[in-house]
Amino acid sequence: MLLAILAAAVLLFATAVSASDALTDLRRQAEDGDAEAQFTLGLTYATGQGVPQDYRAAAAWIRKSAEQGKDYAQDYLGTMYEEGKGVPRDYAIAADFYLKAANMGNANAQEHLGQLYTFGRGTPQNFVIAYMWLSLAASKGNARAVMLRTELERLMPPADINAARKLAEEWQPFP
Repeated sequence: MLLAILAAAVLLFATAVSASDALTDLRRQAEDGDAEAQFTLGLTYATGQGVPQDYRAAAAWIRKSAEQGKDYAQDYLGTMYEEGKGVPRDYAIAADFYLKAANMGNANAQEHLGQLYTFGRGTPQNFVIAYMWLSLAASKGNARAVMLRTELERLMPPADINAARKLAEEWQPFP
């Protein structure tokens, strides 16, 4: 029995050492400017996996990735601003980050931006633009966008729905 406990302790120590080594490598890659590593390190801080949870550090690392044009980092940072995690809550800044990612075709950012336009948070309330963004996200399988767009249709006159559909059909991604 003592041998089994000793073996388990050695295994746990080895796992902790390898996790520590992985975190050290990740931090080195992030510091060297690797956008993927910066985002992953930011998520590590946001979730508190292997490090103490620290939303400010998470936002700082994710921002570095977002500044390198990573749409998923821009979307995540937008959510951090929308929720006030690690940064001051600011819907307008959230909308800016969502727009960058949405313009690259990121369905989650398109859905988030559609929500902001629906409720007029950080953007003027505009059902036509909201419907357009939600339609783009829905076309990529975003279920929340489908639900919100359906609710929005109940509030919009047919002419506005048609205008929004036309905008969605004409939309083209750009970096």
